[in-house]
Amino acid sequence: MRFLFLYLIISQTFILSNDLNSAPYKRSQKSQILQKIYKPVAFISHNNPIKKYGTYLARNISFEPVSQIRRHIERQRNLKLKHRGEAHITILTPPEYNQIREWNPSINMNSINRLVGPIVQYLHFNILGIGSVKGLNTNNEISEVFFLVIRSRGLRAIRKLIAAEWSIPNKVFDPMQQDFHITIGFTVSDLFSRTGFEIKKDMSSIQLDLRLE
Repeated sequence: MRFLFLYLIISQTFILSNDLNSAPYKRSQKSQILQKIYKPVAFISHNNPIKKYGTYLARNISFEPVSQIRRHIERQRNLKLKHRGEAHITILTPPEYNQIREWNPSINMNSINRLVGPIVQYLHFNILGIGSVKGLNTNNEISEVFFLVIRSRGLRAIRKLIAAEWSIPNKVFDPMQQDFHITIGFTVSDLFSRTGFEIKKDMSSIQLDLRLE
């Protein structure tokens, strides 16, 4: 089963990961930024069990092109955005990892990294647009978060592979639930779904006035 998943992931996504030669915007500034974001960079393991939300699986992204987009938003919206100084697409979230560990303590980030770490940096994804959500953070402060909305069959397949490898039931970990995105910046703090507060970082959040030109 593992090898079938890996074959499907690689054959459907790896070859296309950086093929922008036929894109009509190839020589535009937008194209230059996108190519830098799509370009594979080194994998980074996020495995810090001391912190409650320190362990997760992500596809690392070059930070500078995301910074260019952040500065574009700041000009367009007359805002000053905070950021983490790095960029990534979360594949397995910290709460999901913690839930999996509660269900089966033998599963850890080292075993997940061995399973999928070598290939996550080469999986194809599409940037659909710039999205934003606004709401109260855990300190009851109003914050607005900006992010790139992502679609990726390959990253979705990674989540399915993790579930299949350990036969994780959907009630513990649902591979279809994650809204893939790259956080650009935020006015106060990032926002995440929690009890009584659900946010969507998907196509419904795209801001049409924040196009990359």
